[in-house]
Amino acid sequence: METRYLVLLTAMAASLTGQCATIAFSGSGASGTINPDSLPWLLIPNDSTTALYCGPGTINRCDISVWGVPGLGAVEATWEDASASAVAFTITFTNLPSGVTIDQTADPDKSSFDDYTRFIDLDDNVVWTPSYSGGNTVTFTGPGDQLSFGTDFFLNIAFTGGNIETADFAGSWTAVSAPEPGTMALTGLVLLGATVLARRGSLG
Repeated sequence: METRYLVLLTAMAASLTGQCATIAFSGSGASGTINPDSLPWLLIPNDSTTALYCGPGTINRCDISVWGVPGLGAVEATWEDASASAVAFTITFTNLPSGVTIDQTADPDKSSFDDYTRFIDLDDNVVWTPSYSGGNTVTFTGPGDQLSFGTDFFLNIAFTGGNIETADFAGSWTAVSAPEPGTMALTGLVLLGATVLARRGSLG
């Protein structure tokens, strides 16, 4: 009987914790906003046209198109969704010119300003890992990391094989819902009950 209650309490605790949700977005053009909370994005068609991006002291390759949130050179964006924390980001670009693909070159210096494909949680100084598919899709994940409310971050996606003036894309954030304070307290009570039952079972 106690084993049955232990399983039930453990399942209840799992159901009370944050659950994954998908936040979809799409866009086109050279700038705009995406979900959630109108995060700004910007496409730089050719970073060699701006001294800030390709001046002395940078490690940029230059003559690169870069799509980013908030955009190359715009420093940072802030995760403003108080109801959920992001744990992954996926984007697919469509209608790319022939030969143009997402640049998969490894970032040589993750602490520097550059025009490589990358996603960085600035508050925790965590570099998210990219994985690529089909030349036009990239997914970033931060193992053990998440963008919670108020977290500053940026992401850049560079292209190779030519420059692009506009971008068509669709994608999604994978987010974990943030439990309400009352839910957290209830979860604690449920876990406490499970612990008590487990101890009684080990002693008896």
